[in-house]
Amino acid sequence: MIERLQIADRSILVTSRYDDAIVLARLVRLKIRLIPKSLAPFVPIAMMDAGQAPFDCVLIDDELVTHLTWKMAVKRSDKRLAYFYSVAEFLEQAAGFDKSVTVYIDSQLGKGVRAKRRPKKYSRAALKISA
Repeated sequence: MIERLQIADRSILVTSRYDDAIVLARLVRLKIRLIPKSLAPFVPIAMMDAGQAPFDCVLIDDELVTHLTWKMAVKRSDKRLAYFYSVAEFLEQAAGFDKSVTVYIDSQLGKGVRAKRRPKKYSRAALKISA
């Protein structure tokens, strides 16, 4: 999904499959950063320009426990994180996000959806991302 949306330069894959050779090879090829899912709540979130966007980053994950963990971590900071349970849910509101906002996408979103694949309807146009 990250590759097809052409957002590798501002994406960080959050996954429990951080030691999978196939996943790692693809991340290296695409120059995508990686955070093991268990460590994600401990990663500091920094905003590039405080006046640029109402949110510092976006989390797309279908697991409630991940949302709750991230919410607890964000409470200890001054950062704002937008939460979505699916890519489709994010895309409904994507036009409201600045293109510089980092999007954290779980590598396994359930129902067979993987971050490296996405339906054709999810396009750069849908995200309103310019080159």
